[in-house]
Amino acid sequence: MKIDSQSWVKNELIRQQDKTINNRIGDFHQRLLGKVEGWENLGTGNSTKVDLKKTDNSIFMELKNKENTVNADSKDQVRRKLTKILELYPNAQTYWAYLLSTNGDSGESTWRYHGEDNPKIKRIWGKKVYELVTGKSDALEQVWKAIPLAVADVLATNFKLSSNELKKLKEFFVEAFQ
Repeated sequence: MKIDSQSWVKNELIRQQDKTINNRIGDFHQRLLGKVEGWENLGTGNSTKVDLKKTDNSIFMELKNKENTVNADSKDQVRRKLTKILELYPNAQTYWAYLLSTNGDSGESTWRYHGEDNPKIKRIWGKKVYELVTGKSDALEQVWKAIPLAVADVLATNFKLSSNELKKLKEFFVEAFQ
């Protein structure tokens, strides 16, 4: 398939914008879940190299926004990270977590990878991620309902956005949540 340079540039810009938006949404979820009592956002630079953990070191989680953003090499890296954590914390449970599955469903299962089964390495996705962290089955739905209210609260305060900043904020939310 032949594509002209102008079309390629346009498609590449769209791809980059989509990746940026998805990364920011993933960061949002990581930061939010890391604020739940008993949980910690590990940020970057933590020796475990994963995103979240329970403060008692009983659960460690590598969190992604979308299942399909993790290619085979990334899956290998995630699996190695989780395996290494289990060497340091043999009683822990580890998770490869993602919020958006390709089927739009939710679930939890042992992560069978290259024929290897380890009940201490699991996949968890969709609303089950929030349920695991918060203990509430409707926690993700509560977040989706709270986001527009929080934005409205911010915009209703004396916090002033320039018209350009307001335009960009609206564009971001339309792109992210449409």
